[in-house]
Amino acid sequence: MARKVIGEAVCIKTGGAVCLTIGKTYILLEDEKAGMIQHCRVIDDRNDNYLYPSAWFNFRLKNPNVSEKE
Repeated sequence: MARKVIGEAVCIKTGGAVCLTIGKTYILLEDEKAGMIQHCRVIDDRNDNYLYPSAWFNFRLKNPNVSEKE
């Protein structure tokens, strides 16, 4: 199932994960269950969508009231 893009996540900590880069902006995907455990789903450097601790990122969420064409 394809997940909806809900914004961007800028990595501020890797915790030793080799597929994240500090300062890099990643695509943030919708995942309600991940949020319940203080994690987020991003597309990482290996082009996989994976769960990481939310504390490792600063978030820029998309405004749902603005269309992609604007």
